[in-house]
Amino acid sequence: MKNQDIEIVFITAHIRDNTTSAERFRSFAEAFISNFENVHIYEFDYPWKEKTWMGHETKNVDPLNSNIESHLRILKPQLNLFQRLIFFLFRKGYIFLAKPLHILYQIYFKRDINHPGYRTIPKDLKALNKGYVLVSGGPFGIFSYANFLANRLNYKLILDYRDPWTYGYRVVGGFKFIHLLKLRLNRNLENLLIGNAKIVTTVSETLKSYYPQAFQNKIHVISNGFNYREHDFQIEIPQTFNIVYAGTVYDDQLIDDTFFEALKLFISRLSVKRLKIQFLGSFYNEKLRKKLRDFGLDEFAEITPRLRRDQLRTYFNNSSIFIHLKYGDKSGIITSKQSDYLFFRKPILLPVSDEGDIAKSILENKAGYVCYNVEDNIKVLNDLYMKFLNQVPEYITQTEDFFIKNSRAYQAKILTDIMLASY
Repeated sequence: MKNQDIEIVFITAHIRDNTTSAERFRSFAEAFISNFENVHIYEFDYPWKEKTWMGHETKNVDPLNSNIESHLRILKPQLNLFQRLIFFLFRKGYIFLAKPLHILYQIYFKRDINHPGYRTIPKDLKALNKGYVLVSGGPFGIFSYANFLANRLNYKLILDYRDPWTYGYRVVGGFKFIHLLKLRLNRNLENLLIGNAKIVTTVSETLKSYYPQAFQNKIHVISNGFNYREHDFQIEIPQTFNIVYAGTVYDDQLIDDTFFEALKLFISRLSVKRLKIQFLGSFYNEKLRKKLRDFGLDEFAEITPRLRRDQLRTYFNNSSIFIHLKYGDKSGIITSKQSDYLFFRKPILLPVSDEGDIAKSILENKAGYVCYNVEDNIKVLNDLYMKFLNQVPEYITQTEDFFIKNSRAYQAKILTDIMLASY
């Protein structure tokens, strides 16, 4: 029976998009709708363009669950003239003009460009005696509105972090100066918001550890679960040796050449022909294309825009091996692609250990190979290629309990259980 005493207000900036963060938001929304009678989902519709801002893709997307659609209301942020100008420049591709203006905006206004400027209480809220305002970021500008709304309604505030704001590593692909500026301008605000929050959630123990000890008792880990269900998995014998990377490749990941050098030598030594290296979601990274050309790998490469889940499923089932590329010197990143790699049971290759969360996940789950140099990688590729030629591809075996506890639904239930226990 659904709880009728607690009202849920869920605020995001991109629940409809084709991103793994949106998958997290949708799993939360489904859990709220299943457990609570009064659920309101609000999405701030910013005027960004998917190719040039925050990795958003809004065209090739899976349709929203009808249950979520019926609870969703789109809000237009009340942007000032300067915000509208900067968003316009980003949409038109004038990045080198937009970025310095973005910096100046933060210095002058002391807030993020994504601050919605919204001071309105939606009229469809019931304003019950009990309630939660849950907000997922980034962008973190929407956290301030959630805090305002929670205060006005006398509801408890929940902050959900998929990525760090001012505590933790610098944003992948971000500039050091902007990161330092963000710390200076936003640290006090983040401390205020976390202090006001009843519950804070994040995706890993490592990210949790970045926060001050004073906040630790209110921070809970809600991991990124699988984006797929059991019927999506199929045992297939691929006709080519398919090396699959899912998601965006950032420039920081292309600093180290170990994987590309190893792949070049592997192909040369065995005269490999039936091979594809598939980058699924990195279509706009020109440095990746240049890297592949420099190592003579472009004839084997397939690079796509972001794909829908059903499109990715075909590639995943037909893969021979999944790869990660470490994020420069960062060790605390555990991307949601790791969950999908684990779900599809193919070996995972980390060409150079990140000495952190990715390597730990692979080793603890006995899910693949963590390497340190070119020859390590060549040996792994040789072994897996021989299995491919013999039509006995390697599969990773996990327990039924593993698949249950790493599902999006299970992780979202952890959150709803915490919420119910807090009242």
